[in-house]
Amino acid sequence: MKKLLYTLFIGLILTAVGCQKDDIDRSVGGEYLENLEYNDSIFTPNQVIISSEPTFEVKYGVAFNFEGLFVNGEEIEKQEENVIVDKNTGVIEVKSTMGFDKNADYKVTVASFTSSGKSVHPDAWAFRISDRLYYSPAQTAIGPFLNSTIFNLDSASGKDDLTFDQFKIVSDNDTILNAIVIEAETGNIQKVAYMADGEYTFNVEALSGQDVYQSTIQMTISAAELVYQPNVFTIEAVQDLRIVPITAANLEGSTFSLEGTEGIVGITIDEAGIIEIPVNHNSEKNTYNITVVASDDENGIRFEEIITINIVSSIDPSIVYNYSRVTLSPWSAYTLIPSEFTLPYLATVRLNTTLPTGISFDATSGTVTVDEDLNLSDATYPIDLTVIASDGQEIDLGVLSTIVIESRGKEVIFTDDMSEDRIGEIYTIYQAQRNEVDNDGNEIDRASAGFLLNDGYRNQLQRWNRDYWRVAYLGLSINASDILNAEIEFETYLLNGQDEYTDGDGNVIYRDDYYLFGYLSNYSENIVPDIGGRDNDQGLSDATLTKEEGAYITRAVKTWETSGVIQVPNEKLNDNNNHLTMVWKAEKDYDEINAVGVNPKANNFHVKNITIRANKKFVEETE
Repeated sequence: MKKLLYTLFIGLILTAVGCQKDDIDRSVGGEYLENLEYNDSIFTPNQVIISSEPTFEVKYGVAFNFEGLFVNGEEIEKQEENVIVDKNTGVIEVKSTMGFDKNADYKVTVASFTSSGKSVHPDAWAFRISDRLYYSPAQTAIGPFLNSTIFNLDSASGKDDLTFDQFKIVSDNDTILNAIVIEAETGNIQKVAYMADGEYTFNVEALSGQDVYQSTIQMTISAAELVYQPNVFTIEAVQDLRIVPITAANLEGSTFSLEGTEGIVGITIDEAGIIEIPVNHNSEKNTYNITVVASDDENGIRFEEIITINIVSSIDPSIVYNYSRVTLSPWSAYTLIPSEFTLPYLATVRLNTTLPTGISFDATSGTVTVDEDLNLSDATYPIDLTVIASDGQEIDLGVLSTIVIESRGKEVIFTDDMSEDRIGEIYTIYQAQRNEVDNDGNEIDRASAGFLLNDGYRNQLQRWNRDYWRVAYLGLSINASDILNAEIEFETYLLNGQDEYTDGDGNVIYRDDYYLFGYLSNYSENIVPDIGGRDNDQGLSDATLTKEEGAYITRAVKTWETSGVIQVPNEKLNDNNNHLTMVWKAEKDYDEINAVGVNPKANNFHVKNITIRANKKFVEETE
């Protein structure tokens, strides 16, 4: 009964901390240990299970004790003599892991005792006993012919002191067993033979003493690609020819040969897939449908009739584009390549349209190139061509295609009224605390989230019983590779004023809260740690945005305030891995508030009805 009442009492205290009242328990002067943090750990079965030394903020005496061991939310009984928490340091040791499940997350609850009383810290330390091997790709893509190291064993799966006696590939697929091997010294996985494109799965086993470690490898063999554009050519018997592929992918380790070329004198193909016919070859006049074969010693991939070469006595000029009209936004990049480009020997071609800077015409291939981000004016550019023969005769081919530059209005590319029951997965939510020190004077760098949807997203910054700096933010990063001239608007709400307190000499002792919107330039791909939850700095390395850098600062108190339309600088779309990264940031900065007894209020910061509009880059092709 006493334990039940005590648990109820603790629950009431935690509820009070989450409210917006000023009489929060454990406020200024309290010495309860509020936060106890360990580094999560992964161990191998043969390692001693010992935690890191925890960090905490109490400056005076504190003692620790074991409170419980849990897995999947269920307590494991009778662990008091197996799991030992050092009374003075808080370091946790697990004496025996016999019967523990491998690759399950175990969590230790710890109790702390100070002069003010006892605090319980659920799931203070998380650890895992793993028998997994961790591999990383050694190649960006694996083609059928590539023979090389394809996966690296990561530092003996993160344990520098772990050595392996033997490695083995486990599979019932003979293709895998014949083509995949493991280096005995490094554990790296190698491909040593041809494999057809497709998805493959196999297991790796490694023996270390009596322990067996495993990993499941999923491998993609990418399809070989070879594309020529144009792929139809007409030449005279005196005319040379050079054909360069526009795509040659996943062909490493192969050599090329040609079929269907009997009658063409001197035709060759090199290791890059470039086909050449010399000048004055005097080949037989005919139509040649040519197949390219990529092969190693035993296996081959055929690209049937990938090229057509017509050798004729004389040539009528022919230039063909697949699209009669291409419509682009003023900022879109585009390349218009003819599907056929045939000219008489020594003839040239002329474009009869004046193009603006940034749009170019290559007279040797008939290719039209539009550079990116030109901000062109609306206009129509006919691709009107004339062929000039070696004797000076002009042959008008007319308008073969048309490039149209067209402006369109801004589109809504993101909107969220924040009316759902939970924060969307697209957002980063984070709360960090700095400038605290532990008993030894070491700085504590702690993150603790308190985020709700309550008529809009809410950042909640509570009072604290020490001097420290705290920041909480909502981060949003969207792909901006195809947008320009973005604008954003939203609504914000501030619960309390943004005051500033000074002492008798005018020195600031408590700096005002502030709530701002701005942009960050440190987007990174979202990597969720192996052990951890959503309360991680996902996608943003830190909300380092300062008050001076704010594009908008909330001012109104206890009322929803509309930001109005905020124009996003275009450079914010380009300097950030092609992402527009935004943050709504709340900040509190306490400075020696205990010394003067200032009792600042907790604060809530809200945002809702986020809408982003922008011009979108587009390409529309009409046959």
